[in-house]
Amino acid sequence: MDYIIIENEEIGQVKAKLLPDKNPNTCKAIWDKLPLNLNLGRWGEELYGTIPVKLDTEN
Repeated sequence: MDYIIIENEEIGQVKAKLLPDKNPNTCKAIWDKLPLNLNLGRWGEELYGTIPVKLDTEN
């Protein structure tokens, strides 16, 4: 569960690293929702989107 692949028509595939040692509940919630189909925004080299999970602050 270390990496997920994000596909975007504009930039292709991007590998994203999850950090379960720092945010185990967040990583598990994201992993359990996969695969996702999201609208992503781009700002420079960063992608932004909203993942439909509800969690308390973890750290």
